[in-house]
Amino acid sequence: MEQKAAEELARYVHSLFGFQPQITCKLPQQAKALFLVGSPGTNLAVAQAVGQHWPQLSEQEFVLRKLGNQKPPSLVAGGGSPVATLWAVYELVQRYGVRYLLHEDVLPSQAGPFHLPQVDEPFEPVHQIRSWRLMNGLPHGPETWRLSQHQQFIDQLTKLKFNGIYLILWPWHPFVHFAYRGVERSWATLNFGSPYHIDEECIGHDHVPRDNWLYNPEFADAETYQEMLETGQMLIHNIITHAQDQGMRVSIGIQPLDFPTEFAPVLQEAMRAQQLGSLTVSERGDLTNPQHIGLAETVVNAYLDTYPQADEIILITPEHPHAEQGLAKAWEALNARANLEPEYSLTDFIKQAEHNHLNPGGPLRALRELKSEISMLHFFNQFFDATSLLQRAHDKDITVSLDGGAGAVELLPIMHRLLWSEAHYATSLGYTGSEAIRNLHLAEQLDASKLPTSLVLTLQDDNIGPVPQVATGNCQHLLDMAARCGWQGFYTRYWPLDELDPPAAYLARASWDNSVSPEMAYNDHAGHVYGPQGVRPFNLAMRQLEQMTAILNTEYMSLFFPVPGTMAGHLDATEPMASGLHQFRGILRRCRDIFARMLELDGGSTAKEANLQQWISRCEFGMTLLDQREQLKVAGCAWHAAVEASDEEKLSHSQAFEQAVSRALELGEQACWLLADHIRDDSDRGQLAAFNCFCLQEVREKADQLRKKLG
Repeated sequence: MEQKAAEELARYVHSLFGFQPQITCKLPQQAKALFLVGSPGTNLAVAQAVGQHWPQLSEQEFVLRKLGNQKPPSLVAGGGSPVATLWAVYELVQRYGVRYLLHEDVLPSQAGPFHLPQVDEPFEPVHQIRSWRLMNGLPHGPETWRLSQHQQFIDQLTKLKFNGIYLILWPWHPFVHFAYRGVERSWATLNFGSPYHIDEECIGHDHVPRDNWLYNPEFADAETYQEMLETGQMLIHNIITHAQDQGMRVSIGIQPLDFPTEFAPVLQEAMRAQQLGSLTVSERGDLTNPQHIGLAETVVNAYLDTYPQADEIILITPEHPHAEQGLAKAWEALNARANLEPEYSLTDFIKQAEHNHLNPGGPLRALRELKSEISMLHFFNQFFDATSLLQRAHDKDITVSLDGGAGAVELLPIMHRLLWSEAHYATSLGYTGSEAIRNLHLAEQLDASKLPTSLVLTLQDDNIGPVPQVATGNCQHLLDMAARCGWQGFYTRYWPLDELDPPAAYLARASWDNSVSPEMAYNDHAGHVYGPQGVRPFNLAMRQLEQMTAILNTEYMSLFFPVPGTMAGHLDATEPMASGLHQFRGILRRCRDIFARMLELDGGSTAKEANLQQWISRCEFGMTLLDQREQLKVAGCAWHAAVEASDEEKLSHSQAFEQAVSRALELGEQACWLLADHIRDDSDRGQLAAFNCFCLQEVREKADQLRKKLG
């Protein structure tokens, strides 16, 4: 890895200054300047140059130091581990004006004459875990990424000094195989089993490979379950290998309480998941019944056996749990285990949930999630007491953690008393950043000295959909709390990469310096990508998008949730579009105009135009979706009016219906062209395929159904 660090440094120096430095393992007799890469323990030249003045460094700490009296002039870039040395080199390259985006590097147009930066500084991370999610569901997220995109993205994350990836593997994914009590897995799917049909009539169809269906390109030739399984496991193994080659920590998230539907006969009281596709079942009866424990053990063992090189297995509880039946028994067991009463009572927790209006489903959902969480926590304690899984994981040097998700936040103050010994914990504190910061008072009561805890930071929420979202300010409040309370770090949560360069720039810097604000990170990002004149307008646009995101998070969840029916469903409307949504169209128009004017400003990098055009298209895409939504609701109201109208009035309402549908389809085509004209990665291809379906195919089909009903 230190050899790679030297090669990377030489490559950037060549790109910036036009000459190729020599890489050598011995001090050359003649040189104009020296970079000494490594530590005294790995590089004799560093030991000779630094002598006794090398600081004591942890595995994540590094140093950049220009040696004052050395001839030739020398600069040391080294760390407490090989990967920290690699980070030191990437930090050094930034001193030459290079900035790392998620898709590309941005080099200064003029680097000036070669020089060694004046620097003598140690670097220590504020957050020990800096992990990015790299697998998930839905077509506009990393699930549709081919291997090469995963690898390129991991390379960019390494340059930004992130140190982990988080792969969430759903029960219906083709990534693991198992059998239990005569039942064996026999099917797998992607994208929640939703087939997005692509033919030559679809806008931008040439951007979406794999015959006529959207799929991850790696699965282009996989037809049978066995072929999908082999392809999927190879994909995950290759992602893990590439990440660990960069010194990254690999976490795999699994859902041990959700099972593929063929395992329903094994369960005491099987219940279909209340999620897209209903592809899994879970136990609604006694979670601690022997067959349920046995099936969950089989699932966890399958992942341990299939991916033994993982560093962490994260157990994710169901998003919509229905495990309330075991509440009384579970609370009694937890109380006996942790001596909760009288300091904490079940009655008090229930009262809190009954008044939890921050939960997206309101108090009813909050109460169900609380009761189910108590039952599931009791299950996990019983589960690990009854099995040897913790020892198996320990033997493989794999940490076992629990992802508490967004629900049952009422239990956060006592979570350190409820989990098994040596457990680790992660929580998002809510679906969105706006919800999460309203639960900070609960998170601050968790004793992270007894339970190693990390944040799940939501950069975008899938419920809002693929419209511009910026939540960096919320991330700042959450990271401040995490640092103050001794939490370990964070895992990101997002879907497409389109708007993530600014928050990524903030996270990359704030992870090492908690005095960095979003505005400071934006200033640096905009100044290097768009030029000094672009800093002020870019910050203005970010502030407006952040305000819009906060309102969307609290008032308009599920706005453009990218699932079937998300647009066509508005043809059932009996009321026009909510007036509050018109302000978002205005904000997006204002931001689009800001980005358009930035194109005319002097200065900036070679990446300036392409990145501004991407921002412009994203704003226009959001505006167009809002316009289509409005027209679909107009059409729905006209259809209902036609159904109830007299024969004399029916024609005019029918014509209004047709006009609105026609306009909505025009807008749908416009939205898809905006996507097709700005393809950068597989997330964009996934969005294009999905919104061809949502904005056009499904709208046409639904409109035809309504016409037939009108006669």
